[in-house]
Amino acid sequence: MYSTLCLVTADTSKLPMRSHLRANSGSVYYQVLYGIILSFGLTELKAQISWKDSNGIEQRSPAEVVYDPDELICD
Repeated sequence: MYSTLCLVTADTSKLPMRSHLRANSGSVYYQVLYGIILSFGLTELKAQISWKDSNGIEQRSPAEVVYDPDELICD
């Protein structure tokens, strides 16, 4: 079993949202589609988010890797 090493946070406010209508209640909800890209270097872990713009072109934006200082990593 794997333990959680970190969290990835990013500003998604500029990503395109798709609105959907719930058939049973008539309420509207929004969906944001994105991916998380992790780059494993020799000494660090970097993160980005990716999404497709309205023309279908992949865009990327920086994300932050946040480590939990209280998490103990055991071998």
